[in-house]
Amino acid sequence: MNLGGCDKLRNLPPTLCDLKMLQYLNLSRCSGVGNVPEFLCTLHELRFLDLSSCTEIQHFPHLLGNLTNLEDLNLSGCSNLKKLPESFGNLYFLRFLNLSGCSELQQLPECIVGLVNLQYLNLAHVLLELPESKLERLHSLDITGYRLSLSSDTPQTFSSIVLKIPNLKLLLTDDSDVESYLSRHIQSLTEVRNVVREGKSVHTSERANPLQMGKSPYPHTFLEEDVSEQNREIRKDQTLSDHSDPKNLSKVIIQ
Repeated sequence: MNLGGCDKLRNLPPTLCDLKMLQYLNLSRCSGVGNVPEFLCTLHELRFLDLSSCTEIQHFPHLLGNLTNLEDLNLSGCSNLKKLPESFGNLYFLRFLNLSGCSELQQLPECIVGLVNLQYLNLAHVLLELPESKLERLHSLDITGYRLSLSSDTPQTFSSIVLKIPNLKLLLTDDSDVESYLSRHIQSLTEVRNVVREGKSVHTSERANPLQMGKSPYPHTFLEEDVSEQNREIRKDQTLSDHSDPKNLSKVIIQ
């Protein structure tokens, strides 16, 4: 269901929870939506949720962790978001998480360690400390806006954080100190890319549409790797067995 850009929308209809097979929900730029209702967390088949630029959202219900099939969560530009619920760590199959521009977000919950399949994490222009959790599968990390102070203990802490991400291959930054430090001290990184020098900004909702993945600055091998398909014991493709019943719809586009 694509409701992107419906800036007059204030409340999500409760009947939305009847779409039990819904997999794709785009609410990007719905600037009037300030509350994420609990019934949204009953859409257990949801795999893609885009709430980018929903600037009125400040928090999520604890039941967010019930969206256990979610693979892609875009919260970029949610500039008033202050906290993520502890149940966030239950999003076991989450692979792509975009928090860029969430300038009011104070910290990531410790339960982020539960995101064992996370491959892509965008923290561009987020005023929080980098997570110290060990994220085994993380390939790509964007820390544009993060500043490394070489005159303190920060570099050692920074190194320990990066070393807890053993499969990190691509790190995006706009700080030359970060770039040079990592080049000297963290040899396991395949690529450290300075987005300022290259003129590439990823402070956008570049993952707002899966069909636009080819425009992403991230390598296709990272984006195409389907970790969830490899790890799920049971994963059946859902088909529309009854086109007349809206409860069976997995995708609706409103233009």
